[in-house]
Amino acid sequence: MKKYTKLSVQWFYNLLERGECDIMDFKEQLEDKTLFGKPMKNFAPKYDETARDVVAFANNKGGFLFIGIVDGTKEVNNNFVYDDEKVYELIHQVQDRTEPTITLTPHKIKVKGKDLLVLEIPFSSQLHRTSRGEFLIRSNNGNRPMEAILRYLDSIETINNTEARMLLKLQEKDRSKVSRLFAELVNEGEILQTEDSVTNNVRYRRIRELS
Repeated sequence: MKKYTKLSVQWFYNLLERGECDIMDFKEQLEDKTLFGKPMKNFAPKYDETARDVVAFANNKGGFLFIGIVDGTKEVNNNFVYDDEKVYELIHQVQDRTEPTITLTPHKIKVKGKDLLVLEIPFSSQLHRTSRGEFLIRSNNGNRPMEAILRYLDSIETINNTEARMLLKLQEKDRSKVSRLFAELVNEGEILQTEDSVTNNVRYRRIRELS
């Protein structure tokens, strides 16, 4: 985990104008919620939800989670309190819920006199999942599950993130093409030889031809 840096307010407003999209999301609170007036030290469902967002962003092209912003109105949450201990606990809990682990970078930004948290999720060439085995990718409409074919390819370690995104885009146009390509690659033995650069290049070219 990297030490937080400070981002400019102008950068914040420029992104805010775009609204929730495939590179950003908003959360009102950092903390764990309360139960019967007492804070819960390990609010697992909240961490699970954030981990799903992080995985989805990393499997797309990276992104930012703004914490301290009301999702509906995009206004600063006046009840938000930036707390270093809670920031690092959140990052620790979320990173433990991503496989392979996604390294988050926290940023602090002051807006209208209040410190807000921005979690930066890097782009990754690997395909990520939650600790519960969920493969997700971010789109303009939020997180969506990745298809079974991609989960299978990842399980035998034969696909990278670039190929996964290309297949997903192709699948949205013509699902049958992806199924046919998958069958052909299996039959030709091109899908199992992950250390063979020639084989990998052939597979990549075949995917590009269909895209």
